Amino acid sequence: MNRRDFVRQSALGAAAFVGLNSLVATAACAAESELALSTESLNFEATDGLALLVEPQAHRVGLRRVDGTFVWRYAKSGAGALELNGPQAAVFDAGSGWSYVANHGNANVLAFSPDGQPVALGHKVQLGGARDVVLDQGQLYVCDSLNHRIQVMNTQGELLRTIGQFGRDGQGLNGPASLTIDPYGRLHVADRGGQRIQIYSLDGQWLGQYGHQQGLNPRSISADEWGQVHVADAIQAEIFSFAPDGHLVARSRRLQQQGRQLVPLALHANRSGLQVLAA
Repeated sequence: MNRRDFVRQSALGAAAFVGLNSLVATAACAAESELALSTESLNFEATDGLALLVEPQAHRVGLRRVDGTFVWRYAKSGAGALELNGPQAAVFDAGSGWSYVANHGNANVLAFSPDGQPVALGHKVQLGGARDVVLDQGQLYVCDSLNHRIQVMNTQGELLRTIGQFGRDGQGLNGPASLTIDPYGRLHVADRGGQRIQIYSLDGQWLGQYGHQQGLNPRSISADEWGQVHVADAIQAEIFSFAPDGHLVARSRRLQQQGRQLVPLALHANRSGLQVLAA
C-alpha cells in the first residue's frame, strides 16, 4: 500500500472539511516540495519510470521514459475530434495503461491506448471545455469550465453524475479552472470566478471552501501525497500552499528564470516535487 492509499484509508470517517484538524500536523511535517520549473511543458507522473508530458502551446502530449525517450508521442493538432488543441492536463491509469488528456480547446478528453492511439471522449456529456482531468477508481472527473460544473464519466465517456452548478455565493461554481483529489478522498475545485477553492465529496456533497481570505485567483490546483493543496495564482504571480483543513501554510513562492519574474500558469504535485508551467 502506498502512502496516499494509507492516508486515505486512515482518514475514513473524517472526510468532512471540519474534521481534519488532527491531520494538519502530518501535512505540516512534510518537507517543502522541490520545484521544477518549465515554460513549455508539464510532467504528470504516470507509473515508475514513466511520465505524461503535456505541451499546451505546442499542442503535443506523450508518454515519456526517464531517459527522455518516448513510449508514444502525439502531435496532431487542430479542431478535429482526434486532434490536440491546447491540452491542459493528463492522467495515467496504471491498471489499464491508458492515458487521458484534458483537451480544452476542443472541449473533449482524448484517451490514448497503451501504444498511443487516440479515442475522443466527451461528446456524450456535452462538455463546454476541459481544463483539467483526474482519475479515481475508474471514474474521470473533468473540469467543465464554461458550464460551471464538474462532469464525472466512466472511461468510455458515459456520464455518471455532475458536481456543482453555477453560483457566485455559497456552494456554487463560477468558471472552475482546475481540480484535484486529495489523499482523503475529497475533491478540491479551483473556483476562479469565486476566488476560492470549493471542496466536495466524490459523490457531490459540498463540504466547504477556503482561500477567499487570500483573494485567490486560482488557475491551477494540485494535492500532494501529504494532503497539502498547492494553488497557482496567475494574477498575484504566486503559489499558495494550504493544509488539509484549508489554512494557509506557505505563499510568496515567486518564480524567476534568468532574472525574469514568471507567472505560474499550471502546476502538478508529483512524488518528486512540484512541477510548474510558467510564462
